[in-house]
Amino acid sequence: MQLTLATDRSLIRAAGHSVRYLHCRLQAPLAPTDRARLPLDLALVLDRSGSMGGAKWACARDTARQMLERLDARDRAALVVYDDHIDTLLELRAIDAGARAQAQRALAAIGPRGTTNLSEGWLTGCGLIGQTSPEERLRRCFLLTDGLANAGITEATELATHAGALRQLGVVTHTFGVGDDFDEALLGTLADAGGGVFHDLADAERIGPILTRELGDALAVVCAEARVWLHWESDLTVKALGPWRQETDGRALSVWLGDLVSEQEQDLLLAVTFPAGEADATCPLRVRVTDASGQDLASASLHWTWARHSANDRQPRNRDVDRLVAAYHANLARRDAALANRQGDLAQAQQRLKAVARRIRGYAGDDAELNGIVQSLTSDSEVHAAPLAPREAKERYYAATSQTKGRTGSGERRRAKGGQASADTPKHT
Repeated sequence: MQLTLATDRSLIRAAGHSVRYLHCRLQAPLAPTDRARLPLDLALVLDRSGSMGGAKWACARDTARQMLERLDARDRAALVVYDDHIDTLLELRAIDAGARAQAQRALAAIGPRGTTNLSEGWLTGCGLIGQTSPEERLRRCFLLTDGLANAGITEATELATHAGALRQLGVVTHTFGVGDDFDEALLGTLADAGGGVFHDLADAERIGPILTRELGDALAVVCAEARVWLHWESDLTVKALGPWRQETDGRALSVWLGDLVSEQEQDLLLAVTFPAGEADATCPLRVRVTDASGQDLASASLHWTWARHSANDRQPRNRDVDRLVAAYHANLARRDAALANRQGDLAQAQQRLKAVARRIRGYAGDDAELNGIVQSLTSDSEVHAAPLAPREAKERYYAATSQTKGRTGSGERRRAKGGQASADTPKHT
């Protein structure tokens, strides 16, 4: 595991109250071809409500079969379908020819019907996953839906509470929304709290590629439950940017980044607020990375120096860190704007984008990339002067939320050059 640290500025005001950004980049190793990967417990939970008829149900059914084919005897799977009733088609069991045949027969015998009790279907699937510890098995729930949760628990905050509790038990939830009629905010909130990611599938044909891609990542994990630990000596306030689970304990912070796969690059940004200090004194901070077993994988340290106002004001900026921070705040604004637009609050959508554009313009100087972000946000604010079509709103939300987690705009993990995936350009920037 490689760990590198950088900060936007290395001097801090002796009078106190400086805010600096810390960039931690983790580079996971290449998985050896003969490695003994962690076995997987997979709960596949499929919406079979009436709106899933036609190509959507056919693709979901075929994808379930394909995913079971990719698993082997080390893995276990459970299969649940839901409408206003919940049917368990496959109890958690080791994957062999018998399990695949049982799932295929059960899937062939059912079709879409009824309403959408998403919560009970999801919780049933999570409940079927084994209770072994994360270092022994990975536990993942893939939740697929094409509509609104209209039975059972329907409030995003309540679903997030359950997802967070399951996350602490080692059960990670990924959500997949198909078409134009699902609630992206609900699925996004559930996935954030559940330690997974939300995926927007524009049509039925995307079900297979996206679910199998996420499954492939689960089978390529080289570091389960990567956790970043930060320790400091002064009275700092340190907060991770993004939807990460984080806990502060005195002069320490721990951040859960989830699993890292072969050659994955994962960025973590943190905002650090400093107290007053004596000029020329240093303020160190130590960082280490562990896996699910608590094993140390990498460590590094960095320090800032207290300085007088004149020296602080003259210091150069690390533009690489500036760009990452600007991109994070821009994507957060785009996500919020897409949701405000969906709710009909066009003024709020525009205001959010313009405010972040002004903030970035304040330190952009003559940097072309930072000024490009400002121009993009300004253009986006003009787009939000009118209601967006449901599909465009979902695409904007998806690209933005994916990138706030360090993924690409199309939801892929970022990998080092030469890896299986690379940073792409999202449709909306």
